[in-house]
Amino acid sequence: MLEKQYDYLDGIYQNLVPLGKSSQKTTYLAQDTVTGKIVVKKYVSAENAELYLRLKAVRQKNLVQIFQVAKKGEEALVIMEYISGQTLNEYQTERVFFSEEETANYIKQLLAGLEEIHKQNIVHRDISPKNILISTDGVIKILDFDIGRLYKAGQNCDTDILGTVGYAAPEQFGFMQSDRRTDIFAAGVLMNWMLTGRLPQEEIYKKGKLGEIIQTCIQIDPEKRYKSASEILLELNQRTALRKNTKTKDKRILPGFRTGKTWKKITASVYYGVMGIYSVASIIECAVTPLSMVLEIIAIFLYVWLAVFLSMNIFGWMKKMPVIRKFDQTGRVILGIILWCFLIYIGYGLEQYIRVDMLHIAVRTK
Repeated sequence: MLEKQYDYLDGIYQNLVPLGKSSQKTTYLAQDTVTGKIVVKKYVSAENAELYLRLKAVRQKNLVQIFQVAKKGEEALVIMEYISGQTLNEYQTERVFFSEEETANYIKQLLAGLEEIHKQNIVHRDISPKNILISTDGVIKILDFDIGRLYKAGQNCDTDILGTVGYAAPEQFGFMQSDRRTDIFAAGVLMNWMLTGRLPQEEIYKKGKLGEIIQTCIQIDPEKRYKSASEILLELNQRTALRKNTKTKDKRILPGFRTGKTWKKITASVYYGVMGIYSVASIIECAVTPLSMVLEIIAIFLYVWLAVFLSMNIFGWMKKMPVIRKFDQTGRVILGIILWCFLIYIGYGLEQYIRVDMLHIAVRTK
């Protein structure tokens, strides 16, 4: 039955162009000659037919949908959905690395997909940048289960030594049987690569919660890793909730009040009070003409208020700018000082122009 289905599927889905860089050309972009639908047509080993049949029954947004599976002799044919997008490997070449927020978002989607395949007793065994795709609508898709395997209770080790160098867990080299913790190891390596552009043995990311998660994922001993994808998801979701609460506080509270320290609140209150009175008095003094008043408002805004707010990272704006968000804390402090000096120079210079050149206030007060 499966052999007849194989011949039928192979005939009805017409190969268009080969996909991937493999010289064997086993994966094609194909078209249904009846409906015109574009799909991916893949020739795999017959041993993988059972794995793909299990995936066919799964509907999860981070897994490529399998439409048909058929077997003939030593070969199996898989028809799956075509997804437009870029692999993480292709995506990363266009940028230096991913931000913490991007990494956390993509890894959470990856883990959701892994959790689903692990429920089916499937171990992917090749989680790496080339096998993770970001669709055009920003959804992570797990690709290529060609070296995936079904976990077999009681087996001591894998019969085949396969995997991508740097991402393959130690047990994939014949020491013991691969299981869900094998994919967790690779997910940790992938997370490190997204944040640093390097493998952990070259440079390991150690900052904050993501650094802790990475170091737990890539433990040599599987017993010291997370036991499931859901454990990591829980920690990432807790981190997201904490950061959202922190961002909400940062957006609602002015600089000086965000930490809750008494001396900072007193200092900020004095500054805002004194500078508020000074701003109103200066604007009234320069309100000789509509133009001079508008220019004085701009000058006061620049060097009294904007210089302070930008340098103190109000609304967390430094973390949102594409280039600046890659700066570490020291870099942001230096940027804040530069902005503070620049805005004071521009604003105070404009005020001097208004007072001396436009209104001659400095001359009248002599």
